[in-house]
Amino acid sequence: MRFCLVLLMFFLVNGCAADPTPPPFAQKLRECGFLSEDGRLSDAFDSFEDRDSRCFYACMIERSCADIGEFLCSIYATPTSECMHTCLGTHTCSDGEDIFAVQVCDGIVNCSDGGDEVDCSTFRCDDGEVVVAAARCNFVAECEDVSDERGCPETEFCRDGNPFPSYGRCDGSPYCDDNTDEEGCPTFRCDDGTEIKAVDECDLHPHCPDGSDEDGCARLNRMCAE
Repeated sequence: MRFCLVLLMFFLVNGCAADPTPPPFAQKLRECGFLSEDGRLSDAFDSFEDRDSRCFYACMIERSCADIGEFLCSIYATPTSECMHTCLGTHTCSDGEDIFAVQVCDGIVNCSDGGDEVDCSTFRCDDGEVVVAAARCNFVAECEDVSDERGCPETEFCRDGNPFPSYGRCDGSPYCDDNTDEEGCPTFRCDDGTEIKAVDECDLHPHCPDGSDEDGCARLNRMCAE
């Protein structure tokens, strides 16, 4: 059976807040019958940290249950495309192709003629290197000396000097190659004595060998074809 791994990834990245006040997307899933009415959801699912995610979830909530079900069960379904363009805004290339407005001057050529990267504002690194202004405080080191990420709000650094967002600390998904952002995090003790990360409790996917991290938690209802 193809059970909704796509849905699990959505929750792990941006999902929902703990009951008894479920967020809009979790409530939508319950209304559609995809998520159980009872049970807790992980406390880690408490916010949408970036504009792309906020737009995506807002668009998903507007879709029908049938559309959402199709999307959750297929990596090919894209029911939010038109809504996402409206939410994020668009830029029309010279050849008529539309790209997201946030892709203009992002340092990556998206229009076939490169017009989206022309006359862009720049940022001068401490070592004199010049990068696009959008590289400043985006949690990715574009400057060789990483000066584009220094002094930025909500930014922390791995032991190797690479930046990561503060909201990524102890979220269960390593940003740092050396795992700095996932060290010293709270843990959950399974009934069999195994310790896992606290963020993994009630995240709709068992991590304990005995599955005890999902006891009393919300659960996905079977909805995808075998």
